[in-house]
Amino acid sequence: MNHAEELETSIMEKVSPIGFQVADGKSAKDLAGEAQGMRLGPIVERWLEDPDFPMERETSWQELVPVVLERDMTEEEVLELLKRRGLERPVSEDVLRAAVFYPNRLEGLEIVFPHNPHDARWEGRVHKIILGFEFDLGECALLAYNLASPETFKAGKVVLARCPAHKS
Repeated sequence: MNHAEELETSIMEKVSPIGFQVADGKSAKDLAGEAQGMRLGPIVERWLEDPDFPMERETSWQELVPVVLERDMTEEEVLELLKRRGLERPVSEDVLRAAVFYPNRLEGLEIVFPHNPHDARWEGRVHKIILGFEFDLGECALLAYNLASPETFKAGKVVLARCPAHKS
């Protein structure tokens, strides 16, 4: 087994694919409240207060699968990799669903979400949300970044991607 395969195997022990029902009546704040022990960064707190926070309106079963990056990649390269694997870019709600599911499994690991912004002020920027263990705080945290410059998604990080939706 080569180094990339060993890395992927160790990460997959912590981060398994997850499935969940959307349009279940829960708000963004409800989901954030269910993420036990999760510290929210200031951008995320403001984001959850936004009345236009995008929650799925149509009932469907969603699945998120982890993809381990084998090398440093730009956002465009990550999105192309997901497309080649038949996967879709995660949406804002997916971050909160993952925060509810993964909080006790993340020590030493960060999950990165290259999500689409729901606010036109951030168009043209790299949008990255990180769900992971914050070593300085000794707790899990959900942190958001809206970056003006091209950002690299580092090798060894995990990106959660959507499988095509299954409508109910």
